[in-house]
Amino acid sequence: MQDVMLHPHFVAELCWYTYSQVKATTTGIAHSQSLLEIVPGVNCLNWLVEHIVVARCNFLMFLNVPPSGAWNRSGVSSLVQRRA
Repeated sequence: MQDVMLHPHFVAELCWYTYSQVKATTTGIAHSQSLLEIVPGVNCLNWLVEHIVVARCNFLMFLNVPPSGAWNRSGVSSLVQRRA
């Protein structure tokens, strides 16, 4: 199996993209609405976003990057600078 290196710019763009998509999708939704199970047997929005956040934080910890800095554009930019 060949080792694969993730380019820091790709990781930063991936973090920024997921953040912007979650933010755009959830803008205007109240917390109480995010807890509703819209389709029976399908998890609520709150559950889905929670799992995105946990997976992202675990991924960043694997890269030895503090996850708190990757939730805004300046934090993502500093992530790239540290990794480049």
